[in-house]
Amino acid sequence: MRLVNTVIKRILTLVKFCFLIGSLSSFLQAQMLGSIDQNIDIIENSMVVFDKNNTISINDGIAAIGDYKYSLDGSLPNTQLQNTQSSIIMKVVKNSNTGRVGLTNGQLFIKYAEGVNGPDLALNYGLSVIDALPSLNRIVVQLNNLGDYDRIKESMKLDDRVISTELDIYYAAIQPQ
Repeated sequence: MRLVNTVIKRILTLVKFCFLIGSLSSFLQAQMLGSIDQNIDIIENSMVVFDKNNTISINDGIAAIGDYKYSLDGSLPNTQLQNTQSSIIMKVVKNSNTGRVGLTNGQLFIKYAEGVNGPDLALNYGLSVIDALPSLNRIVVQLNNLGDYDRIKESMKLDDRVISTELDIYYAAIQPQ
């Protein structure tokens, strides 16, 4: 019986240790993601269109990410814009740490502290909630003006109710060449 108790204690110690390592790993990963997210530049003059049928040609001013075509200077032809299927306004973003380019629709994931009401938090910032995950203490809000992203992000960093924020960014899948 004594041997069984010793084994159980050691197993419990091992489980606690593994839980602690997992928690620390999650914390460090969140910190790394947060530091990457802090260095996102939104290119305000960019223009993005959905081009599933690949009708827009890629050239010096127009590039592609997945089924989307974009220009950094708004040089996509107006006729192409009228023929697009997507009504979501997207912008090009660039990670200043990695140089990686992506697209965002302005959705912001917010993780909030235990006991905080997510929709009330969003309302305090004038943001519209588009999805709520109360069991995970998270909400998804829509930024109506992507130019406000840096200001909102910096304000939320100082808000004790907010644990983290992450802008929804679409990066095309890496394809082997």
